[in-house]
Order: sequence, then C-alpha cells, then structure tokens
Amino acid sequence: MKKIGKRISIVLAAIGMGTTAIISVGLVTPGMGLESYKFINSVKKQINTNFAKNKFVIDGSSLVYEMIVNSAIKSSYKADALSSTNWYSAKESNSKRIDEYNKFIDNWFDARWGETIKNKQDIDLNDVSMDLIKFDKAFATEFHSYGYVNPGFTWIFKKGVAKDMLSFNLKNTEMYQEALEKQTTIEQNFYDSKVKHTGPGLNGIDVTSSLGSYIVNNKVWFINIQRANVDYALNDPIAKAAGVFKDKTLTSADLPSLITADDLYQPNFTSGIIVTAIGTWMLLVITPIVLTSGTIVIVTVNVKSKKGGQ
Repeated sequence: MKKIGKRISIVLAAIGMGTTAIISVGLVTPGMGLESYKFINSVKKQINTNFAKNKFVIDGSSLVYEMIVNSAIKSSYKADALSSTNWYSAKESNSKRIDEYNKFIDNWFDARWGETIKNKQDIDLNDVSMDLIKFDKAFATEFHSYGYVNPGFTWIFKKGVAKDMLSFNLKNTEMYQEALEKQTTIEQNFYDSKVKHTGPGLNGIDVTSSLGSYIVNNKVWFINIQRANVDYALNDPIAKAAGVFKDKTLTSADLPSLITADDLYQPNFTSGIIVTAIGTWMLLVITPIVLTSGTIVIVTVNVKSKKGGQ
C-alpha cells in the first residue's frame, strides 16, 4: 500500500507540474495577436468585396502607368502609415520619426513593386491591398508594438512587456492605455474630419495629420478613401484618355458602397492583455513554484523509497 501511495504522489506531482505549464502557455499564446488576426480577416473580406481580384487592374501599357504606380499606388502605403500615426503625439509625429516612416515605406515599396514597375507589368489593386496588410503588420512591428501582430508567447519576452504584465497597476500602464485607445471606435464622420490630406487624385493621397490610433475608424477611412481614388481615376478625363485600367468598360457603378465600422471586426486588445497577464503570472511565477515543489516531492518520495528498500 505504501508503494502504491508513493506512486500516486509522484503521478499527482507530475500531473500538477504538466498541467500548470500547459495552462500557462495556453493563456499566454494568443495575446493581442489573435484579435488582430480576426480584425485582419474582416479587412481582407472587405478588400475582396471593394477591390475584387482581376477587376481593377492597372494597365502596364497605359500612357500614365509610371505616374499612377509611383504616385497614386505608392501614396497608398504612405497614407496607410501616416493616417495610423498619432499626430498629437510628439513621439510618433516628429520630423525624424516621419523620415524613418518614409524610408521604411520606400524600401518596402521598392522591394515589392520595383521589378514589376520596371517591366511595366499589370498591377492588380487586389494584390496591392493584400500587400498593404503585410505592410501594416511589418510597420506595426517596427514602429508600434510587436504584440499587436505576433503571438503573446513571443511578445512577453520583449523589453518591458513582462514587467507590465506582472504589474498590479496593469490597467494604468502605457501599453494597456494604448491598446484601449486602439480598440475604441468613435463616430466615423468625426474621425474622417480629423484626417487632413490632399486628394483623391492621380497623385494619390497625402496625409498631413490624423487622430491615428482608432484602428477600426482608421481602416474604414482608408478603404473608403482608396475607393474614392479609384472612382477619381475612372472619371478623370486624362486618366480615361490614357486608359489607366485594363478593363476600359469600368465605371463608378462597378464600385461597391462605402463601408462602415459595422463591416469590420471590433478587436478587444485589452481582453487579450488581461488573459496574457494571467498567463504570464502563471508562467513566470506560479509554474516555477509548482515545478520546484513537484520536483521536491518526486525526489523525496524516490529517496524514501530507496531507503525503505521499496
């Protein structure tokens, strides 16, 4: 009976150790990245509705091809980045930071579209829009927070993150407050009025100021302004004469309606932070204690068994 009891003690200790570790990793892994994933999927759905594959294709033989791609298309990347910037934050909108943004944009655009433009190949606006999603993720990782577009398990080991997660004042940390702002949706017309820009036009969109953070509002504005830019290209006399699009029969009637905030997934980044914080406590505090205690139990039982000759 004693032997059975000791075996049960070892099994229970092992189960406790394994279960705690598994639960910890399970809680930490999703992070804010899962919410971003759901949001991105809703954006992709709208892109495939607004800019369906093989529908709005820029003609590589158009007389204004280079102007369109190097101005209008490239400006989409700049508008995407600069409209999501908090211009009321000196940290995000100072001239040095803007220069860094522009350099990142230039490098990304040249790497993705340089050869395509050089060879005057057709460019599908659906492909551009999907690449903008990849650009968003890379830009967020570089200049905003790694946690928005990556698993929580890798995020918590970034500088300062674990400290915030273990803080008893978590909801007052800059990380939490920023996430709260990003997930908040305000009245769309008000948001739109605060995005200062030129365009739409053949030269695209040039953003000079924005409220930035509100991620749903920002994406609604961005998709709708891109739609407006396409509409402009369909109706501008110069663009029509030069044949911007492969399909010369396209008209404004081929464009879908404007989207609203209700068309996109509403991310809850703060819930992701709270779950990650619980997981971080378990992973970095509770799990080591359980593993240490479990190991002590197993070692103690084995030592006593050997001494007792069992």
